[in-house]
Amino acid sequence: MKIDFHVHPNISKKIKTTKEYIIFQDAKVKQILRKVGIDGIIYTDHIHHPDFWKTQKFIPYGNKDIIRIPGAEISTSCKKDTLVFGPLKKIKNLDKSFPKKLSEGFKPQLRELSAATGKLGLKLISAHHLRKIRQIEEEDYKYFDALELDIRNPENNEKIMNIASRHNLPVVAGSDAHVAYGVGLAWTEVKNIDPLELQGCRPQSKDTETLKKLYKKNRELKKKIVDLEQRTK
Repeated sequence: MKIDFHVHPNISKKIKTTKEYIIFQDAKVKQILRKVGIDGIIYTDHIHHPDFWKTQKFIPYGNKDIIRIPGAEISTSCKKDTLVFGPLKKIKNLDKSFPKKLSEGFKPQLRELSAATGKLGLKLISAHHLRKIRQIEEEDYKYFDALELDIRNPENNEKIMNIASRHNLPVVAGSDAHVAYGVGLAWTEVKNIDPLELQGCRPQSKDTETLKKLYKKNRELKKKIVDLEQRTK
């Protein structure tokens, strides 16, 4: 199975979240997945987004036309972005595992987040691993279940692979798409999806120059969509 591990159903906090908007985004994602030959995605919207749970309610996880796996992108107190995935019920329990809800803006320490995800049986992935990395020590790698490649800076990916090898960690890949047209720039080949296993997975992506060109185009498209939304308010 080919799974894009990092897809955002919400483009930006500046766009109003409606059922119609999320369904439209999902339909476009499905269309592109079929075109590029990828089986599914993990929807990893920012849990700190004010409409995170509203968005989850509108995503058609029950449909079997493509594989849709619930997930979230979570920032820690040291500004390290991480990804989790699993049943929505477990992600809801994770949200409530701290003094204040993650969805209300709480950013836990990395070790606290690792302990909470481990208790719930959720996997914790270091998102776009070397991007703006802060306060990550060698001993902190014990908190991660995998590292994600950084398609925005593909020149770092060989280094990420070497770091993962040194710490005996799997490596995954995802598009980090904030607009549907960015889906499929990177993906992960997995052996099983129920449950989704990280051991033995294989990260894949477009070549470096293609990644840079397509990511730039998608960033420009996102800006145009957000600007249009702001002008029509």
